[in-house]
Amino acid sequence: MVSKKYQLERRILFMSKSENEKWIATIPTQSSANSGKIDLVSDLLVPYSELSAHFLRDIDLRFVRDNELSKYTKAKVYRTEEEFDALLVKCDKRYQKQIADGVEPTRSLKEQLEDIHEYAVQTPLSARFAQTCYSQTVEIHKSWLTKLEDVVRSYLTNSSVSEKDEFFLVSCYRINKNHLWCHRKLSLKWHQTKDGELLVPTKQNKANITLPVSEDILFFMRRLIKQARKRIRFPRVKQLKTLKLDEKVATLEVSKNATHFDYFLKLSTLEKGKPIYLPLNRNPYLYECLTKGNKKPFVQLRLDSKKCVISAIIEYDKAPLRPSDSSLGLDFGMVSMFTTSDGEQHGLTSFAKLKIWDEELIALTKELQEKGIKFKSNTRYVQLQNRIKSYFKNEICRILNKLAKKNVGVFVVEQLDFRGSGLSRSMNRLIGRTYRSIVKAKLARLIEQFGIQIVSVNPAYTSQECSRCHHVSKNNRKSQKQFICEHCHLHCNADVNAGRVIDQRRSLISEFPVYSKKGTSRAIRCQVREASEECHRRYCSNNELLTTNESLAESSL
Repeated sequence: MVSKKYQLERRILFMSKSENEKWIATIPTQSSANSGKIDLVSDLLVPYSELSAHFLRDIDLRFVRDNELSKYTKAKVYRTEEEFDALLVKCDKRYQKQIADGVEPTRSLKEQLEDIHEYAVQTPLSARFAQTCYSQTVEIHKSWLTKLEDVVRSYLTNSSVSEKDEFFLVSCYRINKNHLWCHRKLSLKWHQTKDGELLVPTKQNKANITLPVSEDILFFMRRLIKQARKRIRFPRVKQLKTLKLDEKVATLEVSKNATHFDYFLKLSTLEKGKPIYLPLNRNPYLYECLTKGNKKPFVQLRLDSKKCVISAIIEYDKAPLRPSDSSLGLDFGMVSMFTTSDGEQHGLTSFAKLKIWDEELIALTKELQEKGIKFKSNTRYVQLQNRIKSYFKNEICRILNKLAKKNVGVFVVEQLDFRGSGLSRSMNRLIGRTYRSIVKAKLARLIEQFGIQIVSVNPAYTSQECSRCHHVSKNNRKSQKQFICEHCHLHCNADVNAGRVIDQRRSLISEFPVYSKKGTSRAIRCQVREASEECHRRYCSNNELLTTNESLAESSL
């Protein structure tokens, strides 16, 4: 049997991610290429997308059929039509030579030809481009498998299996971690102690026993992965717009004689020996990143609305963690996008711009509904939404990078809520869905980039609690901007007060607890008693007078 202690340790291990000493940044830069060069790039997208879709279907088929990741990670190189014909001739000659030499072939000619036919694909792309496309497709499929793993793990965590059989649950966790859902027969290695307990093999406790997995466990995992595949949509790459290219087909080089740009991208085309050169606009941030980090041999190319965006992938060393002596509370809002506990407000004009875009979006949706046009198929609607997303993404990253330059070791945040009362329901839904993920991703990047720790606190009553006396009441917040405490009469900005409250809730056992409405009177009595005692200690030197004052204070309470 598996011990309780081991089970808890494994759950924590499965939930945690492996820590790397490196982090990767993507620096986008728009290209100033003319229409002719952009047309050549667009000609690559159609065969590249078709080839990616073919690879993705084939990879998933092989994964389900062969039940092993090694089958598709070590797949053969896909050939073009000319290379395919040459490979058939070569295979035939090798088979005939083996027969002539009296050597018995391990596989028949028919089996070899069937294997070649299975891996062959016809495409106008070169063999190097096809291999690059295949590598990108493998990464897409791996990320999809990771999402399936997360869903299955949530199923296992929230199930009642742990109450019935611990060995059953741990076996399911191991199968899910290694993506072995489709196996019909499977054996797992274990470390068996002298007491008969079964542990997962580690460097200290190596495997000393192999046990077959029961059919019930395998059937259970197949049912779970079937439900997970219904929940997580299969990747769609028929209209692929982002190409992840390696040095075989795309290289980022420094321009020597050009005066208007510093870098250009050398890209292979459908015609052999005729590459194109895509100039990059001047980007001082890209030059700074290239000097500080190591450029990876990959380049991302995105073509959208006749605009070509080239992104360099740069690897950095993770920054050491800053000391946690100082902290800064961040309050997220719409009037001011970020309000800190030290009284600074950032992004004050964002809400006004968002209201203008909201009016445009409402008018456009009404027009499209009257004409019976789908929103996603309309170019104006998509461009407006992309404009809103790009604006807020730039603003969020700019403000958080500015705040990260402060000498602060910890950022204290609350539950993210980007919703404005003055906006429409659709706009609130868009903001809540999009910008919450942007802020979360940027906060996670601050840990790697600057070494700033992120602490999340309970958001309850942050807008109603006083940062001085911690009195909680709806009447404390007189308006959207003004905060006046009913008890201590503190006058300050409402968002600044909320930022200070968030900063004070940093520790798990808070020095300033949050009282409910029923407990507010008790907290006030305690604060009055503490204040009276401090006053008596400060101004009263006579012991008799001190005793008299303490009795008076107790009688008044």
